Amino acid sequence: MYKPYILKYDYSGLIPHISKKTMEVHYNGHYLKYLKNLNEVLEKNNYSFKYPISWIFDNIDVFPIKDRDTIIYNAGGVSNHELYFDSMSPKKDNYIPEPLNSALVRKFGSVKRFYEQLSDLALDLPG
Repeated sequence: MYKPYILKYDYSGLIPHISKKTMEVHYNGHYLKYLKNLNEVLEKNNYSFKYPISWIFDNIDVFPIKDRDTIIYNAGGVSNHELYFDSMSPKKDNYIPEPLNSALVRKFGSVKRFYEQLSDLALDLPG
């Protein structure tokens, strides 16, 4: 079975940007449900769990067609949440890896300008 991702910070570690409740809901509610559902459907199909979840996307055709949508849906939910959890940190770290840094500079002129435009767009959202 696939094991749950272990958060590198407490649920309250991202305050004031993301609330403790939001992190609890995403981890305990959404993420763990996707993981449980994925493990169940893969077990039903006698899957060996010897490959990373990313393998499933490139090899979905090895599973019965009736289970493919369920597998992709839940594998996607797991993968997206793990990316979400892993891309955030309570530490102030301005390091942006390549090639992302170069792409942001090329598109926006600077990383600072990207942050400004992203912030402006976020503030314009209804809610």
